[in-house]
Amino acid sequence: MLYACGSNGNGQLGLGDQEDRNTWTLVDIDINDKPLALVGGGNHTVLVDSVGTAYITRDNRFVSVNHPDNKQWKLASATWDSCFLVDDDNSIYEFDISGWRFILIAHLKSSIFSIKSGLSHTVLLADDGLYGWGNSRRGQCGKDELKIDTPEKFNDTIVNPDRFACGKDFTVILKDEELHILGNSRRFGANAISTSSSSVLSSWSSVLLLDELKMLGNNSHGQYEIPIENDEHIDLITLGSEHGLLVSGNSVRTWGWGEHGNCPMPTTIHGVKGVYAGCATSFLFVNEDKT
Repeated sequence: MLYACGSNGNGQLGLGDQEDRNTWTLVDIDINDKPLALVGGGNHTVLVDSVGTAYITRDNRFVSVNHPDNKQWKLASATWDSCFLVDDDNSIYEFDISGWRFILIAHLKSSIFSIKSGLSHTVLLADDGLYGWGNSRRGQCGKDELKIDTPEKFNDTIVNPDRFACGKDFTVILKDEELHILGNSRRFGANAISTSSSSVLSSWSSVLLLDELKMLGNNSHGQYEIPIENDEHIDLITLGSEHGLLVSGNSVRTWGWGEHGNCPMPTTIHGVKGVYAGCATSFLFVNEDKT
């Protein structure tokens, strides 16, 4: 079962209306297993279910969209006004929301493991390295080009990265206990930062080093105030545009900028198996209705 809260001015929560929510609300979508992906853009949400079917919000509901060649989807990401999906044949499609159609933008011979987007750029990790496209005027796509239309290989400045994430206008890459920032590094004070973390998440303007449980970057709306005690275990955690969401045991907690209701009060919910956050939106996948 899927629950949602937060910004809903364009029906992006899939609740049948356009009213923001500040409490967890059940979404009318028939999924029985944890989604492979759930990502949110400025006014839309994309979900890929456990069997590779994609759903995109339209007319205030999640609507299934068929693959042009009847293949299965495995990955998804969303910029402010667009979204990208990767199928099990490593083909990359952009979904034109206004025209409600898929556009094939690239096919890679190498396997694609992950895809993430910032406000207007996208990066993917394949077994032969990183590829980027979109707005790259600050170098966030790994090349000295203002705009890149289709996926292009990053310059070979960082080979075989461990992890990566996308912020509003930057890309962060973990490699050999160092965090590299490509693009706008103004909030971080340096282009490379030493770290012992092996995983990283990013919001629009801040970065979370998971092993250290340390935030870097912007703290204008409580982005650093992770609601966890030192001896508590974090089971699930994610970052949205300027907020975060975590699960510890049966306790669901949020922090950061929650002006649209996307940061509800701490709640006890049993059976949470997935947490997802978009542009001022928050989602939970719960394996049973025990709320």
